[in-house]
Amino acid sequence: MKHGEERESKKWSFTEVELTIERGGMSEK
Repeated sequence: MKHGEERESKKWSFTEVELTIERGGMSEK
């Protein structure tokens, strides 16, 4: 079960990064 949690954490991290980039680009524009 630890493997599944780690995989989900990686997916969440990717989403957070994409959201941050989108927010930063919007703020910069």
